[in-house]
Amino acid sequence: MVKFMRTHILLITWIMVICFAATMFSGTFYFKDLLFNKHENKNNDRNLANEIATIDNVIINKDTYNSILNKNIYYNYDLTKRNLEPDQLESLKLQAFLKAANDSLFVEEAKKNHVTITGADLDNAIQSILKAYNIKNKNELKKVLKDNQVNYSDFISHLKDELLAKKFVNMVLLKDVQVSNQDIENSQFKLHLRHLLLKVPNNTTENQVLIKIKNIKAQIDQGLSFTEAIKKYSEDDRHKNGDLGWISVNETPLVIEKVAYSLPINGISGPTKTALGYHLIQLLNKRMIPVKDFNLEKRRAELFEAKKSQIVSSFLDEKFNNLKIQDAHLSAIFAKQEGNYQKALISYQNLIAENPENPFPDYYIAELLTKTDPKNPQINEELNKASIKVELNPSLDFASLHILLGDQAKKNNAPAIAAKEYQKAFELGEKNIYVLTRLKTIYKDNKKECGKIENLLKNLIARESVVKK
Repeated sequence: MVKFMRTHILLITWIMVICFAATMFSGTFYFKDLLFNKHENKNNDRNLANEIATIDNVIINKDTYNSILNKNIYYNYDLTKRNLEPDQLESLKLQAFLKAANDSLFVEEAKKNHVTITGADLDNAIQSILKAYNIKNKNELKKVLKDNQVNYSDFISHLKDELLAKKFVNMVLLKDVQVSNQDIENSQFKLHLRHLLLKVPNNTTENQVLIKIKNIKAQIDQGLSFTEAIKKYSEDDRHKNGDLGWISVNETPLVIEKVAYSLPINGISGPTKTALGYHLIQLLNKRMIPVKDFNLEKRRAELFEAKKSQIVSSFLDEKFNNLKIQDAHLSAIFAKQEGNYQKALISYQNLIAENPENPFPDYYIAELLTKTDPKNPQINEELNKASIKVELNPSLDFASLHILLGDQAKKNNAPAIAAKEYQKAFELGEKNIYVLTRLKTIYKDNKKECGKIENLLKNLIARESVVKK
């Protein structure tokens, strides 16, 4: 995907595809997901204490988020009896938030578009669940729900929301999806693009930014080079000279793709609006993608599926442009994805204030600084704080802390201390694939240790595949 979209939007798209699209375009329902939604407050009255975020004025409910997060933790860690590392917790929190946000947004849009669920829709969905999980009838379904402490009416309410979301996507968002001959032709080429970006600050109207970028385009038309225009005006600080690299179809927002594939070599577009702001796009080069055994119908089918995800992604991009997060940890996670490391550090400090005994936030700060400011003495300070906390409460100890302590010891030419920390990390994380994979890289030059880790990894992967079935 074009790198200027590789902020939280990329993650939104990724989670949407994993958690949502697989069922959105089919008749599948995840009964186990619904079983975990048993403590959610469905009261429509606004409760600020129960808000985790708002997106385009849609409230993301903390109970909904926690329900999904608990389900993720249960299936990924509780069932496999392994410890949860800080980076894994952040990944699960992000997945849970994006799933809760996507669901809330689609349900809200369904209601705005007067999408309704009929009795037949609900009956068909229930029959699908009965068949998929070998449940004889509704009475047995109610018994299963009761055994799992789920109220039947709450279950039906959640099922209706899932149906609303699916109907909105299929009947409203994707109703006009089609693959043209031009799409098929475009799919045979990759484009090398660069852009000039103007963002839309909170204190500025879109019209003001549009006027400004039109003036810039006029200067370019009058002789200002695009290179100079980028240096002088562009607000994209993530890409040198605005270079976005090579892209293919379905890797960018539709509006960018449509404009880019219509340009001649060295051509520059007019102002183009995305969730990030206004762009001027230049096509630097174009090359054909070599294809063996080209099959027109297969290509059309592949593009059709990809375009559906692309449309849903573009819809979410626009919505998430108005994201406001109240949760300190989620705020830090999103800030890191956006490259706003100072905001992330402040959010982690807020997390420490909320729970001073938790060593994870100190680890997060140290880890972030090793990547952004590796000579900062605060790294060792934060690691010391985390170490003291786990000494006071050994049940809070975790492998990633000792890996980072080992890395720091190695940098300080203390190999004996590093070896001790890595061994402790192994002891804490020998049942965790993520930890063992990291240690395998560390021990890559030690055949004995590397071989031992590889054997453990094979056994763990095999065992987890059986447990999750």
